[in-house]
Amino acid sequence: MIDDFKAGFDANEHLILKGCKTTVHFSWSNHLEICRNRFEVYKVKLTKQHLGFYEELVFSSRLMEEDGIDNIAKMLALPYQVDSVFSANDVAAISAM
Repeated sequence: MIDDFKAGFDANEHLILKGCKTTVHFSWSNHLEICRNRFEVYKVKLTKQHLGFYEELVFSSRLMEEDGIDNIAKMLALPYQVDSVFSANDVAAISAM
């Protein structure tokens, strides 16, 4: 069984070690355990980096291929210089690339 929290934590730790400071999070429904776990990891990462939590850096969608593309467009319109993406699933993350 995959530990969603640990997997997400490890991914976020990698981003921190690479120097990423402003990360957007692609999420979906908090009714799904994986989404809740990944969102909690995202907040832990922000705390570890001593950064504030900004709701506008969390994009909620169905996490489908077109959502990754739409989310990147939203990210590029933000007033922040975003340097990384943490997604609750691979489909949205890959399509965002």
